[in-house]
Amino acid sequence: MLPRRARAIPPRRTLGTGRLGYEHVLSPLNGAVGRATRADGWRFVGGIAAAFRDHGLCATESWIVTPEQSFLRQGNVRDGWHANGTGRAVLADALVAAGSLG
Repeated sequence: MLPRRARAIPPRRTLGTGRLGYEHVLSPLNGAVGRATRADGWRFVGGIAAAFRDHGLCATESWIVTPEQSFLRQGNVRDGWHANGTGRAVLADALVAAGSLG
């Protein structure tokens, strides 16, 4: 039996499409980060989600460390869902291009 929260996923939306995660996690999180950075006088560097769009956890060329990869490397899943080496290079390039690093 699925946990109560899992049963609440609206029909026609599955975790496999990525839409649920984007609409209910990534988009609100990016909005909150953008508001917080502007409120604190920081510069928000956008375009990261778009760069990662075709390189998510289940992509053939994923830029994300899976929980399984994290467990195999370090015996826990704490590094899961974070950018891998390629993803971190993309992040660094975006920060340099925005004048935030370099």
